[in-house]
Amino acid sequence: MVKEANSFAISGHQVIVIYCHLASWATEFDLSIRRKMPDINWQCVNEKTIDSKLFYGLVRLRRKIWHKVYYIFGDILGSSAKSSVLYSQDLIKHAIKFKADLYIGHNLGALPAVIKASKLHNAKSSFDFEDFHRGESFTGDKQSHKVKLLEDKFVPSLDYATFASPLIEHEYKKFYPRLNSCTINNCFHLNYRNQNAEFIHSNNDIKLFWFSQFIGKDRGLEDILRAIGLVNDHRLKLSLLGNVDENLKAYFKEIAFQANLKDCQLIFLEPVQEPDLVQIGQMHHIGLASEVLLQENRNYCLTNKIFIYLLSKNAILFSNTKAQSEFLIEHPGVGMIYNQGNIQEIAEKLIFYLNNPVELENHRKNSERLGEQLNWENESIKLLQFYNLD
Repeated sequence: MVKEANSFAISGHQVIVIYCHLASWATEFDLSIRRKMPDINWQCVNEKTIDSKLFYGLVRLRRKIWHKVYYIFGDILGSSAKSSVLYSQDLIKHAIKFKADLYIGHNLGALPAVIKASKLHNAKSSFDFEDFHRGESFTGDKQSHKVKLLEDKFVPSLDYATFASPLIEHEYKKFYPRLNSCTINNCFHLNYRNQNAEFIHSNNDIKLFWFSQFIGKDRGLEDILRAIGLVNDHRLKLSLLGNVDENLKAYFKEIAFQANLKDCQLIFLEPVQEPDLVQIGQMHHIGLASEVLLQENRNYCLTNKIFIYLLSKNAILFSNTKAQSEFLIEHPGVGMIYNQGNIQEIAEKLIFYLNNPVELENHRKNSERLGEQLNWENESIKLLQFYNLD
């Protein structure tokens, strides 16, 4: 969303961003983004109550009540939308205050606000599908049914839709074949690279890199740690970057201990701002796209990790989701793929890189070249052309 808003602003358009503050740890990140982009009109719907535990408690209670209403009575009084996110009603109230030519949503809870504001002001509407939302929970459960209801209610009214991967677009077009759509990869700025950074070679340690907002279970990391243990080579080092509580940190350390890893082989890094991810990635050799198919959504997503790894000149070790398998077929030579849950196979891929440093260097150089193509500078041109705003 931030990249899109900035691209619109740079191209000379007036941009208003309406958003919700949801996590205290992100406050400084939000403020730093706003300071860097002063030409954008930033509207936080709960800015005056960020530090109010009472207000936050009331908002949570409101959402729980609408959850109950939805599960007991169905979508009466718009309960599906009102129970979808904490500030769904507030987003609508703010959105309709601002007259615009185009309204774009980036979170499913914002979809009703986009449609209602665009109809009120006789404007165009769009939504960015970063995920296959009806596949984010288990098929057939109440949450997936609610998401389907929301999408069926509002998506047909959209004038445009963008998708974060070709497969997400393909799946949604099955349900909404008339959508005016385009895939916009969730890439990053080419200038995030540190041009003066030394290209670290594979003479000694081989450093693996994984990041997310939160470090958690069931992200494929357990298999990676156990595979490193099978390899039994202390040159392999794994860095995990993101928010993590002490219990989860202990959980991963215990797995590393059971796999006979040395303390120096598992490294926890604090969260950083987006541009710094690439510079940290440049200090590693291999990026991990270790997605696990717990929900259907993961099969269709191209995680933004991939595009950070490309800019970081990392070889990429992919799990075999459908989207990642197709990506590697389309862009061969940037890494290798393994079957999810197959620890022995992961270990074999790591051994291959340890024993074939020239091939590792080739994959990293191919990754660097692909990063020259798949970056936000190029994707933003596609975005502006799609909306006829270039």
